[in-house]
Amino acid sequence: MKTFLISNSQKVAQWSNSAGVTWVMVDIETHGKQERQSGTRSWISDHALQDCWRLRPLLTSTKLAIRINPIHESSDVEVEQAIDAGVDLIMLPMAKTLREVDRFSDLVDNRVKKSLLVETPELLGRLPWILENHQFETIHMGLNDLSLTLGLQHMLQTLLTGYVEMFADCATRYSVDFGFGGIGRLDVDLPINAYDILIAHAVLGSDQVILSRSFMHDLSDEGSFAVAVSALRKAYSELVHLGPDGLLPLKKDAWEKLSRLGSPDRSLIS
Repeated sequence: MKTFLISNSQKVAQWSNSAGVTWVMVDIETHGKQERQSGTRSWISDHALQDCWRLRPLLTSTKLAIRINPIHESSDVEVEQAIDAGVDLIMLPMAKTLREVDRFSDLVDNRVKKSLLVETPELLGRLPWILENHQFETIHMGLNDLSLTLGLQHMLQTLLTGYVEMFADCATRYSVDFGFGGIGRLDVDLPINAYDILIAHAVLGSDQVILSRSFMHDLSDEGSFAVAVSALRKAYSELVHLGPDGLLPLKKDAWEKLSRLGSPDRSLIS
């Protein structure tokens, strides 16, 4: 299972090498984010493009990614500076139109890998055409912004709407690596815990996750971080090995837990 970790910490970058994290991602997306996520507990990044220069020499086995701002008048400057800083992959968030994706592809021009963050219904509806005409290293569905757009009260309710299945089916049809949402550690007890989310990944054929901010909570050293990442990968591998038939009862249980969040059209059940 491929893993993204959003961080500008030099210490975490060094930990990521030894733990086998696939991508460390600097996140400079700020445009419109405060307005979209006002009233939520969502984190607004304080990263800067210069962080890429600090992390690049430290990342040996782990690759360096950056999430830029949505397409705007200075996107060309952001892309050029990111490439100059030595990033391996650039991720575009919050696109809605084909023109935005075309512009992004033209700016990057296959000089580094490209990733598309699908977090609007408009982009999801255009995804087959996009994947037919553009090459991406990976695509990822952002459940937080999508759930806000859909008016849901919990981002994991998105899994009950069919949108993630549509996304997964499209990515599978065009043989593009994909993932969705973020994930915490297996040893943290939550109403919808990391194992339940891993089940959804295995069922849908996703092989990629973003390690959430909560994943890093209380991890004070490189060894405990590596153990947590390894445990996540091992659990995912075991789930995939079960195959569709073996996953059926686990899926039923996981979806029952998701349903306790409430219907996408009702208030949350306490």
